Amino acid sequence: KNSRSIVLNKKRTQAVYLCGRDEVKLLDLKTLQPKTIVKEEIWGFQNSDPGFSPDGEYVLFTAIRNFEQDIFVHNIKENKTTNLTNTGVTESGPIWSPDGKYILFTSQRLKASYPFGMQNARVYRMPLENIDEPYRIDKFNELFKKKKKDTAKKAAPAVDSLKSIIID
Repeated sequence: KNSRSIVLNKKRTQAVYLCGRDEVKLLDLKTLQPKTIVKEEIWGFQNSDPGFSPDGEYVLFTAIRNFEQDIFVHNIKENKTTNLTNTGVTESGPIWSPDGKYILFTSQRLKASYPFGMQNARVYRMPLENIDEPYRIDKFNELFKKKKKDTAKKAAPAVDSLKSIIID
């Protein structure tokens, strides 16, 4: 397979690169052992270079969805990949800000780039923050369930239904 776009982490202990049309690989520079971390549709042309987060815990790359590039982040320790953009337009050339709080990328947010290419692209900055897992409907319902009011009347003290009548 065609390997390309190799990028080293800050400590120079790992490298990330694109391999073939569908693999992002992590290379341990001490053992020289490659490991496929993601299998996504990256194609063999017009790829953005992958990159490491400033702390080295994440890998940033682009993959093709419906002929447009989306930006993905892969957590190396958890082996979990997240699509950050998931739009119908191309976002390309992502890089981390030095403090790791933002991702900068280029895009033409109003028009798909396929088939003519991205024209009049601008630079955008995406803030990164921790986000909880999406709510499921049962969690939503649990949060907003109506509390039942106690409509049962309190029981009156027991009264003997038979009255005694005294006749003289």
